[in-house]
Amino acid sequence: MSPTPKKQKTRRLTRTSDFRRVYQKGTLFRSPNIRLYIQQTPTDAVRLGVVVSKRVSKHAVTRNRIRRIVKEWFLRSGTEAHLPGRDIVISVQSFTAIGAAGSKALRAELQGLNTEASEK
Repeated sequence: MSPTPKKQKTRRLTRTSDFRRVYQKGTLFRSPNIRLYIQQTPTDAVRLGVVVSKRVSKHAVTRNRIRRIVKEWFLRSGTEAHLPGRDIVISVQSFTAIGAAGSKALRAELQGLNTEASEK
């Protein structure tokens, strides 16, 4: 069961200051195409921010597809249970293959970073 749209909105990082704080004070986990920043917060809420720059693709449709894949993975992976009380920023640095095989590769990379972050 997916969260309601109103609840979904409260789980997002939206302000530039929030992103800046996570970038500066958070812990960085890297893979070839993705950077995962995690910062502990005083609340139990987990908030997600996804960044896909124009360097990844000049086409907004492609960037939005990558964002949707990342958000879907986040909701289905149970990351909230493994990492309670954190702000998370996922920054996709480069990604060329976006077809069915590309989205599987993206999910696999995200899962690897999630496993690494859960262990620390």
